[in-house]
Amino acid sequence: MEASYFGMGDTLSRGQKFEFEAMRILIREGYNPVRASEEDNIYRHVDFWAVGKDGKSYGFDAKAMKSLNRGEAPQDEWTFVEWRGVTGYPGWLVEGCDILVFERSESIVLVRRLDLLGFCRRSTVMDRRVSRASESKYCIYSRSGRKDAISLFRFDDLDIPTKVFRKDE
Repeated sequence: MEASYFGMGDTLSRGQKFEFEAMRILIREGYNPVRASEEDNIYRHVDFWAVGKDGKSYGFDAKAMKSLNRGEAPQDEWTFVEWRGVTGYPGWLVEGCDILVFERSESIVLVRRLDLLGFCRRSTVMDRRVSRASESKYCIYSRSGRKDAISLFRFDDLDIPTKVFRKDE
């Protein structure tokens, strides 16, 4: 049976599978990732830790590809960011890990969270609200009855440093 977390069985299992794929790719690239504790995952938005080429330990948060609309196949042109979580606390874009690992169809993309936060702050119209998540391109969507705030950004629009590793090497 699929894992379920607030009714997110398939999304959660895709996310968990991608975490392991990201760790496998990072091992191939010379990193030594170690799974984070449940506390680190919940409170720090860290899925695993790894030591960088500079000898410092960094917290990584893996983000699997997502569909723009329920029932559609995952896509890799756009991805969601979380400004505020469902409980109203700052989302994973605002605080937490050091490095985000995004899944794309042929690669993974590593981005420093603070660089992405700066890009999203420059690019998002925070006072423009939409009624569907798929419409939240550079604006804000909140689910009815929830305290969350999310938006979408397009990978090709990024103007910040990234590190890309192919999946199939």
